Amino acid sequence: MEGVTVSDEEDAKRLHCDYTLSTEFTRIKSGSKVGGLLKAIKNTDPNAASSFNIQAGFILIKLDDGSVKTKQNVDAKFEGKINEAAGSAADQGARKVLDVLQ
Repeated sequence: MEGVTVSDEEDAKRLHCDYTLSTEFTRIKSGSKVGGLLKAIKNTDPNAASSFNIQAGFILIKLDDGSVKTKQNVDAKFEGKINEAAGSAADQGARKVLDVLQ
């Protein structure tokens, strides 16, 4: 199995892909108001490690007929800087999708 980045379904078909996976982050919120307040008081880096409550949806579509193979959701708390936390959520969602394909 190999993943490639595409801009749309036509691009995926041109590259002979079997599926497209779309991901939508519906919520990324700081996990702790107290932690955010402490950061503001200390004047620390706003990109410092923290925790985030993240919701995201993953939809796997079979390109040959346009059917939805699976819909998976992630709704959890993730640690790290915001990009790291979002990456962890994406990894978790991708693993759920792969489990369906196996």
